[in-house]
Order: sequence, then structure tokens, then C-alpha cells
Amino acid sequence: MTIRPESLVNIRMERLKSMGLPADVNYASIKRVAEELEHAQSIYRKIGCRMIDVTDRAIEETAGTIMDVLRAELGP
Repeated sequence: MTIRPESLVNIRMERLKSMGLPADVNYASIKRVAEELEHAQSIYRKIGCRMIDVTDRAIEETAGTIMDVLRAELGP
């Protein structure tokens, strides 16, 4: 799975806020997040994984997409 960097930054900033931590740490920087996502995507490409963008998707929608992919690949 992957996500747009801006969305992951927002998630991380909310996580930091809920933990009472400062939002200006490297963990939530757009540069770091973009680098992490690019690294993950390079691994996915290298090993041939299908990527599903979960940006703005509910967990149920993502699960449905995964089930559709599995059905298509494994058959009925």
C-alpha cells in the first residue's frame, strides 16, 4: 500500500498532537515522508508487488480492493 506524502504527513502530525509531542519533528516532515515512500515504492517495484494507493480511502474500501485483486489472481 502507498499514500500521498501530504496525507501521511497529516496523519503523522495528528498522531504527534494526540501524544502531546511537537509537530515540527523530522518524523512528520514532508521531505522525510517523501523519501520513505519513495524507498518503499522502490522495494515494491523491485520485488514486483502490486501497489494500492490508500489515500482518502476507508479501511473497508481498501479491504475490498485487496479482495478484488486476490479474487482476480487466485480465481473463484
